[in-house]
Amino acid sequence: SAHPVARRSASRATPHERRAPAARPDWLNRQVAGLGLLWLIVIVLLCKSLGAAALLVAAMPLALLFGARAQIWAAALSAGLLLSYPLLSHLDIAPGEIIHGVVEDFSVDRAGSFGMRLANEERLLDKAMERPLFGWGIWGRSRVYDAWSGADISVTDGVWAIQIGAFGFVGYLSLFGLMAAPIFILLRRRSLFAGDTLTATLALMLAVNMLDMIPNSSLTPLAWILSGALLGRLERAGAPEPQRQSATGRPARRARRTSRAPRSPEAPAPSRPGPG
Repeated sequence: SAHPVARRSASRATPHERRAPAARPDWLNRQVAGLGLLWLIVIVLLCKSLGAAALLVAAMPLALLFGARAQIWAAALSAGLLLSYPLLSHLDIAPGEIIHGVVEDFSVDRAGSFGMRLANEERLLDKAMERPLFGWGIWGRSRVYDAWSGADISVTDGVWAIQIGAFGFVGYLSLFGLMAAPIFILLRRRSLFAGDTLTATLALMLAVNMLDMIPNSSLTPLAWILSGALLGRLERAGAPEPQRQSATGRPARRARRTSRAPRSPEAPAPSRPGPG
């Protein structure tokens, strides 16, 4: 027969806890995670995207070989690079030419496409700096047009170039600052998440997604989902633990609250037993 303590614990378990499946062993979890990682690597290679492969090569060692603190710092540096990229590009500090040289070693065609993007982004940034605070607004006023024919000669690929031209630094920082805010909050509270690699890896995924917005127009709902999920984990970690009441203590507390309740003046007074 089962131990009395075990029987009492099973009887007090909630219906959700009684229906919960048994936890899988650690070796099975590692095998499932390994197969999932292998599947994702194959999918990235089949996409034949040099940028996605480069981000995978840069982020995967951080996620597999380093702890939570290193991942948090890497995510914060990546988010800071995106937030300051328009200013760095305007000051000719951004490593665009260095990346162009590295891409040229792999493929001349891809290097030509990347160089065309850099040239267009430089023209768009020069146009955006004419109204740096709030930008040119919508209706294509932030784009570059030919002085003689009036034709649109600009090609917009990066999300940052679109945002900085249309809404200026105010709109740019409002959008990407809101998206990156959970990463910087996590950096400030990194001592509370020193061993939480799940939260740190989630921040790293968000940072990699944000870095992909520099050369590409990849502002998708996935970035906001990652940002919201990370913010939810931060809020949950800072919330106090709920006080659970035992089933045996509820009747006694309910009886004490009933006895302390004020008696109505119309209610009859309790009779006292007579002597004898």
